[in-house]
Amino acid sequence: MKVKIGGRVREIPEILIYLVVALGVVALLHRFVVSPLADTPYYPSLVLLEFLILSLVPFLYVYREYTKIREKERYFPQFLKDLADVQRSGLSLVQAVYNVSEHHYGPLTEDVKRLAVRLSWGVSFEEAFQKFAKETKSRLIASAVLIILEAFSSGGKIADILDTVAADIRTTHELREERKARFSPFVGTIYVVFLLSLGLAHILLNVLLPEIPVLPTFNLNFTAGGLPTTGGGPSTVSVQEMPFKILFLHLLIIQAIVSGLLAGIVGEGSLTAGLKHVFVMGFIAVVFFQLVIFPVDPVDRIGRAIGKMPGTFNMSIDLGEYYVEKNITAQAIEDFVRDYRRNFGRTMVPEVRFQEDVPCGPCMEGLVSVKKDMVVVKEPTYLSFRVVNNGDGTVTVFVGGRLENAPGDKGA
Repeated sequence: MKVKIGGRVREIPEILIYLVVALGVVALLHRFVVSPLADTPYYPSLVLLEFLILSLVPFLYVYREYTKIREKERYFPQFLKDLADVQRSGLSLVQAVYNVSEHHYGPLTEDVKRLAVRLSWGVSFEEAFQKFAKETKSRLIASAVLIILEAFSSGGKIADILDTVAADIRTTHELREERKARFSPFVGTIYVVFLLSLGLAHILLNVLLPEIPVLPTFNLNFTAGGLPTTGGGPSTVSVQEMPFKILFLHLLIIQAIVSGLLAGIVGEGSLTAGLKHVFVMGFIAVVFFQLVIFPVDPVDRIGRAIGKMPGTFNMSIDLGEYYVEKNITAQAIEDFVRDYRRNFGRTMVPEVRFQEDVPCGPCMEGLVSVKKDMVVVKEPTYLSFRVVNNGDGTVTVFVGGRLENAPGDKGA
């Protein structure tokens, strides 16, 4: 793109302009959308989404150039055939170029017109065609032009050579299309494997991982008669889920890059063609984690902990912190425990009560209000939960959390 700077016309690369625009869009997006969510579990996927948007600009530029070259190669055989037909009518090769430059050859039309203009300026046939091949940026066209120039310099039947080269290029294009159609099922298989990886991540992170911090352990004391009794010490097992989730997201992004490039090589024989698969898989992974993996329902986590607690033992389980966006009711937890225990042949459901823990930063800041049967969430925030089985058919859920201005990173 030509821009007038300081009284002089300067050529600025088109991709540089696109990158500047993309940086501006990403900066605004980060300032007004991503930054306010920095203390939420959605932040990692939003940052990756920003990176995808930023890298989308050079990708679109490179892929547009790739498709443009492919289109030029598709029209090039027709250009050679028309050139051969006009040359057979008795015109010289240079005059034939003037004649066919009025025809339409898609993206190749501008290159053909520049070729005719150079020849009209007195540029030699060899030099004009060499520049023509260089400007198309196609190795296939460059190879064909080299053959044409050799035939032209040797004085052979140039029309027959043009027809032969056109037939060879057309055959090459047909083979590419046939390969693309034949290997499309393998590209589909790569997508299926990637989607299965997303399903596996969901099972590991949302089904198996939540069971880890609620496996009960007991401190047993022995009486004088040798009979064991449960100790009064708490059973505390806490696993921070967010590091695992971010790790899986990064692994799936790596898989998207490798699988996408492989799909491009298998389907079209080009790494550049694989870039579109990389962005499709990467976008699917980010959106999937944003909507399915990162959101955590505290009712699910608390309910799992209570569901694994023996009814007559005094014990405590520290569940760590979770990002809470909506109210939590005791009735919802009891319903979850009822369904959870039914799967194991148990039906007894304890009475659930809430109690404010000390310290409870979000409570002091007015972000949440802890009642006996409900936690009222006024603004989304991180809350820590400690589940205590009282051994009398009741369970107390202590709700706490750090102050917003307290040092330390928050994890979900």
